[in-house]
Amino acid sequence: MQNVFTKSALATLLASVISLPALAGTLSANVEYKEGSYLLNWQSSSPVRVIVNSVDSHVSNTLTDNNNKNSLQWQAQADSRHYFTLENAEGDTVTLASRLVPLHGGRNFRDLGGYKTTDGHTVKWGKLYRSGMLANLTDADYQLIEGLNIDTIVDFRTTSERASEVTDWKASPIEMINKDYEMADMGAIAKILRDPELSRDKLEGFMAQVYPRILEDQKDNYTAMFDRLVHNDGGLLFHCAAGKDRTGISAALILTVLGVDKETIIEDYLKTNQYLDPDALKPKDSGNLDPKYAAMMKFFASLPKDMVQPLMGVTRPLIESAIASMEAKHGTVLEYVKQELKVSDEDIQVMRSKYLM
Repeated sequence: MQNVFTKSALATLLASVISLPALAGTLSANVEYKEGSYLLNWQSSSPVRVIVNSVDSHVSNTLTDNNNKNSLQWQAQADSRHYFTLENAEGDTVTLASRLVPLHGGRNFRDLGGYKTTDGHTVKWGKLYRSGMLANLTDADYQLIEGLNIDTIVDFRTTSERASEVTDWKASPIEMINKDYEMADMGAIAKILRDPELSRDKLEGFMAQVYPRILEDQKDNYTAMFDRLVHNDGGLLFHCAAGKDRTGISAALILTVLGVDKETIIEDYLKTNQYLDPDALKPKDSGNLDPKYAAMMKFFASLPKDMVQPLMGVTRPLIESAIASMEAKHGTVLEYVKQELKVSDEDIQVMRSKYLM
C-alpha cells in the first residue's frame, strides 16, 4: 500500500501525536537504527499496525497490519529519514523515529525529538539536532540532510578545529554561528597525560573542572543560539568536534528550557557512549591537523579504553559538574539561561510553542 505523503502532511502528523518515549493509553514503543536496519519494539494490549513515512520520497507504507507480535525489524530501502507510526485496535497512536540520524559520514548526529517534558508535552521530532563535526559528510548524506530543513548551524569548535576539519556545507543555505577562540586547557591536558600515575579518576577529575569553563567559553554562541531558537522557525543543528562535551552542555540547556527533567537530560548526554565510536575520533590523516592535537590523539590511542573514557566518551560526573556550577550560581539551570544568556520568560514560551507538542 502506497499513499502520497507530503512534507506538510508529515509535519502536521508529527505535531499531533505523542513521540518517543511515549505512552499513549495501552501502546508504547521505541526504535533503534543499526547498520541499515530499524528495530521496533512495542507493548500493546491489542494487535498493532506499523506504517513508515519517508521524508524524501513523501510516501507512506504499511509495514505490517494487525501484528500480534511486539517487535519488527525493517531493512531501510534507501538513505532517508524515516518516521514510524504505530496504531492499535484501541485507537492509540504513537509516532517515533530513531534518535540517530543514519549518515555515512556523520558523527554522533542525532535528533533531540521525542523527550517528554515534566508537564506532559513532547519535544518535536525533526527540529533540533546535535552532532559532532560535519567534515566527512558524503553526497548521499547531504541528500538526506536536505529533507531535515536545517537553516541554522551553531559550530562550537575552536578556530583551529574549524580550519583543520572544514565544513563544506552542500545542503540548502544556512546561517552559520561560531566564534574565534582557542582552548586554554590544551597545556593542562598535556601535563595530565605526562603524569606517570595517570588514571581514569585523574582524567575525569580534570574534565569535571573543564566543563564549567565551557559555559563561559561558549556564552556568546549559546546566546546567539537561543536568539535563533526564538526568532527562526527552521531546523537548528549544533555541534562541536565529537558532539559530546560542548554539544552535550548545549543540549542540556535547550532541553531544560523546553521543560525536560534533569535525569532525562543526563540520559541524553550519556547516549554518546552508545552512538559515538571512540576510534572515529582518532585522526586518519594528521596532515591537516594541529600537530599537538594529532600527537595527543595518537597518545590516546595507546591507552586503555576505560582509562580515556572521560576524554574519548562521556561520564555522568562531567555533565553533573556543569549543572552543579549553574545551580550554585543561579539556583537552577533555567535561571542560568535566563540571567546569563538573556532569555526572557516570553522567549521561553515562544520556544515551547515552537518545539513542543
